[in-house]
Amino acid sequence: MPKCGVLKKYTNFMNGYQDRYFEIRNGRIAYFYSKADRANCRGQFSMKNVLVEAHMDNSRDLILRFPGDIVWYLQAEDAVARDQWLKALTKEHVDSDYSSASTTTHTHSRNPSISSATELRLPLEKNLPFGCFDHVQLPGNYELHAEVEEITMQQLRYAMEGVDNSTWTLFAEDGQMKMFKREVEMDGLPVDPLKALHHVKGVSALEYMHYFFDPRYKKNWDHTLEAVSVLDNPSPDTALLHQRHKTIWPAASRESLFWTHIRRVDAMKSPDAADLYIVCNKDVIREDVPLGTSSSVRVKLTVSMVCETLIAGNKPAADCTRADVSCRILYVSCVHPGGWVPTAALRTVYKKEYPKFLRTFTEFVLSNVKDKPLAM
Repeated sequence: MPKCGVLKKYTNFMNGYQDRYFEIRNGRIAYFYSKADRANCRGQFSMKNVLVEAHMDNSRDLILRFPGDIVWYLQAEDAVARDQWLKALTKEHVDSDYSSASTTTHTHSRNPSISSATELRLPLEKNLPFGCFDHVQLPGNYELHAEVEEITMQQLRYAMEGVDNSTWTLFAEDGQMKMFKREVEMDGLPVDPLKALHHVKGVSALEYMHYFFDPRYKKNWDHTLEAVSVLDNPSPDTALLHQRHKTIWPAASRESLFWTHIRRVDAMKSPDAADLYIVCNKDVIREDVPLGTSSSVRVKLTVSMVCETLIAGNKPAADCTRADVSCRILYVSCVHPGGWVPTAALRTVYKKEYPKFLRTFTEFVLSNVKDKPLAM
């Protein structure tokens, strides 16, 4: 029975199934891009409460369902190999300290058809942040593809440049969190670039970025928002969002319209990091999305968050628990208010609100991952 080996894993709608290297040990299953890439775990879960499904109509297919609505769609080389993997999963579970009632194996039928790829796509879109980022999923013919590619990589390089003390001024510090600014005005309006450095224990970069990217959570941690709408979702890693912000007198009511994109870019990670993810947000102009009211103004923005997972003691990623990992965060922001604001008041407000935002967001993430399996 295999304890390790190659299975095909469904990655996304465009790339379908791709070979990935899997390991089963110590009551956990983990996968990697390849055997040679074992230092960089792409995903790992405890086998406690895992539901294993084997299709009756397709002798190669395996589906693993984990707590938290995480689903892996797998294919073995043939029926014999699939049965061997089933036995290995079951044996590893029985040999572990978990109750034998916690893992269940089911079989069910599915009529193979051209719609199968669509059926697989839906749960993967839902669970993308804990899925595969080996390839950018935004279609090459999408109208904003070139801009998303250029701005995202530009922002990544900018964030990784660090902070030059002769250019940046420290304006807030709280434990591991440091925030820097440069005072810049454009057309008489403050557009101060900001950079934040932070380090959070017990969470991976993938998890931290999941909650920053996914629109479903935004109002839970960004208390300046009144409403968030998804106007377009061309791929699981890219969306077009419209946000309405709470009005702060005497400034006009404000809205933001921007694309948001998430990707994994391990080629740019630091030498001590296990992975690197970026979420990039950039304003867009759309004739078909008018302002909500005649008195509203639309904010222009370029905002990015870059996260790297750090693993203590060079421990293999597949063996890590929350006690072994931490997340290094770089946050960069440049916002044009879009209309008149009192400059001195704005600078006073952001000196208080930006640290509050990062603290609030971090608390939200930690409260959501504390009882869940580590996802890397």
